Amino acid sequence: MAQIEAVVKPGGVGEDVGGKPMALVCIQPILAISGSYLAISIKSIGIEPMVGHYAAWNYFMSIDAEENRDFVTNWQAFTGDDSRVSNDPMKAQYIGFRMWVSAVERAGTIATDKVRDAMTGITTTNLTGGSAQMLPNHHINKPMYIGKVKPDGQYQIIWRSPDNTNGDPWYGETGRSSW
Repeated sequence: MAQIEAVVKPGGVGEDVGGKPMALVCIQPILAISGSYLAISIKSIGIEPMVGHYAAWNYFMSIDAEENRDFVTNWQAFTGDDSRVSNDPMKAQYIGFRMWVSAVERAGTIATDKVRDAMTGITTTNLTGGSAQMLPNHHINKPMYIGKVKPDGQYQIIWRSPDNTNGDPWYGETGRSSW
């Protein structure tokens, strides 16, 4: 945590700029922590200005877990490019699709309402070596990571949440009826 605290003290900045504009933040003589730095974005704008900056995600390609190594190997074989990177949104689709399949099997149909009802409580393996569960609010619990950009464009994991974190719905306690 001392490394994280050093980032948010004076001279550090938390930001959520995505894509090429994030290079403007990263060329400044300050460290940033972001929820937007994807490895593919880093490669597209150039690795050098990003080295030493931090990102917070539920997944990094550099996570050392058998499930992740298999996923990355299969992804790169599928693309025919050993330099292709994986990212948190891809991991989310991997988990989401596996949960959807399980819900269809549980519901015995592909009818949306029945599948949605069947989703709650489904657990599946994730790419970080643990598991993820669909909560009653239809958010998935999963671990949080903070990584530091390395010169190869990947992340050194500097912190992992001790347990999976539970997502809160953006609409608060009022439920979907408040939409």
